[in-house]
Amino acid sequence: MIELIAATLHSVKAYDLPAECERLGLATGTGSEAHSSKRVYVRSRLQGLSNDQLLQLARQVEQDHVSFSLSEFLRLLDESSDGQAVTELTRRSILKLLNDMDLFGELPLVEQLSKIWPLPEMRGAGFEANLEESVIRHCVTNDDWTNAELLEVVGALSCSRQLFFKLLEAVVSPNARRGKEQAQLVEKLNTLLKADGFQLRPSGSISGHSAFAVNRISGGVSGAPKNLIFASTGPKPEIVIQDAINNDIRIVRNEEHCLVYDRPIQANGLTKEEMLSWWKERQGTQDESDARRSLSQRLMASLASDGERNVFSVYYRAFKDLGDKLPALIPQVYLHYDPYTLAQLGGVGRLSRQRMDFLLLFSDSGRVVVEVDGSQHFAEDGKPSLARYADMVAADRDLRLAGYEVYRFGANELTGHGSPERIEAFFRRLLRKHAVLPGAGSAE
Repeated sequence: MIELIAATLHSVKAYDLPAECERLGLATGTGSEAHSSKRVYVRSRLQGLSNDQLLQLARQVEQDHVSFSLSEFLRLLDESSDGQAVTELTRRSILKLLNDMDLFGELPLVEQLSKIWPLPEMRGAGFEANLEESVIRHCVTNDDWTNAELLEVVGALSCSRQLFFKLLEAVVSPNARRGKEQAQLVEKLNTLLKADGFQLRPSGSISGHSAFAVNRISGGVSGAPKNLIFASTGPKPEIVIQDAINNDIRIVRNEEHCLVYDRPIQANGLTKEEMLSWWKERQGTQDESDARRSLSQRLMASLASDGERNVFSVYYRAFKDLGDKLPALIPQVYLHYDPYTLAQLGGVGRLSRQRMDFLLLFSDSGRVVVEVDGSQHFAEDGKPSLARYADMVAADRDLRLAGYEVYRFGANELTGHGSPERIEAFFRRLLRKHAVLPGAGSAE
């Protein structure tokens, strides 16, 4: 940090440097001392400052003087503390995706790249005086660098997240590409960004065409999912903790009435493809069509109402074109678990809503609950019950505060005229929100 501050203040004229250092709260000196070596002059006044003092000074210097290196250092420092990186693995995958296209469409490559990185100020990649000359030589004159090689040279693998996102936003800008080409690229980039908790979302428009900005995927549940018990068709399973240190559970009774997904949930959530692969292994079959049919029948058997069955069937039918990459819609999932029955508890339950009607895992932290509300959610013995309703909304608050998204349907919304269209419209918006479908405003 000392070297970066000294390098930034090197642009100040020697006869102005003592006054500038004094303005910044540093010790004063003579003009002749500054003329001898500006860098040494500044360094000598920074020695002995604490890390906090240096950081505060660096932010002040960055605010008052233009310095790409100092600004980038501070961006990296700030981003290192927020726990949400775009990994080198993700960046390399994105560079590979961008390899076979004109990065900025018909816009001049060097000009657009210089809006992100100060190429004339950066060291050349070979014998050239600076990186601008290297880019012209290898990407304009000779065309012997691929996009991935170019972006690696300018620093896309190690630069700040802010700078990397600025690159992506320029690549998908309507100034570079529009319509179907833009929508397809946004979709592919979101598939890669999603693993690190980010996505491109519409941020406005330019002459009627969508512009995009990278945003965090909102919310999320801390901790990785470990136990997925679902599709219950009978009595509650009895569970024991087999290894309390590892939180390993075992079902000792009624296991035949439920399913247990016992594979690790990956960062990209749980897809239809992964669920089918697990089911084929569980059933000991390689027959694809038979596995699809039997899994669908088994999941459907766990659904207790026409509304639930409509949600399940419309979801998989409406988005069949997405293939097996579609997030799995998982029915009847145990969320809370109390090992005791109501009779053992004297009729007073300690945990409300032990099962969710449906769960989608868009990522290891992006979890969505869909509930179908019949009269039992707000009535008791056929009469409206404020107490029961209060229990329901309190449970919703707890879920949302834990990072889950919760969506409720009244049972009568899900049957009869217009219900398939209503269900499909909801899931289409949900899939767009989680970057499974192209975002609103982009061409489909």
